[in-house]
Amino acid sequence: VTTVDYFLNLINTIGIHTLLGLSAYVLLLTGQLSLAQAGFFAVGAYTAAILTVIFGWNILPAIGLAMLITGLLAFLVGFPALRVRGL
Repeated sequence: VTTVDYFLNLINTIGIHTLLGLSAYVLLLTGQLSLAQAGFFAVGAYTAAILTVIFGWNILPAIGLAMLITGLLAFLVGFPALRVRGL
């Protein structure tokens, strides 16, 4: 592992976690609190990791399928949540 690889990995990790933090911050600006972003983030990350490590997929198709699976899960969770009132 070279120093350049370490810093590229560090910058990548900081960028990903910054985007996750900003998504929660934008929702907090509306006066709401939801931890669903972190859950969907985890589902997408684990799906992509399983597809690449266990099934040997290339990273780009694995990310694409992880996005589709996470989007479907978000729809299945979010659509019924639109009907909930007064919580």
